[in-house]
Amino acid sequence: MEPMGHLKLEEVGKQIAAKCKGLPLALKTIAGMLRSKSEVEGWKLILRSEIWELPHNDILPALVLSYNDLPAHLKRCFS
Repeated sequence: MEPMGHLKLEEVGKQIAAKCKGLPLALKTIAGMLRSKSEVEGWKLILRSEIWELPHNDILPALVLSYNDLPAHLKRCFS
């Protein structure tokens, strides 16, 4: 990846981290999900997700995003 791409990922990453509000579990969960996405657009989709804006029903938005990103066979483990 070109240096400019890393700077863009860093910028988007900082914005995503801010949405996690310093919660370690949220940060770790999102980081694990972002690790597999090397394109800036993939990170921006997570940043712009409407899940961040939904009323929180005691489930961190980061965990919901992570769950939604799981393959179907792993989602069954959480049903």
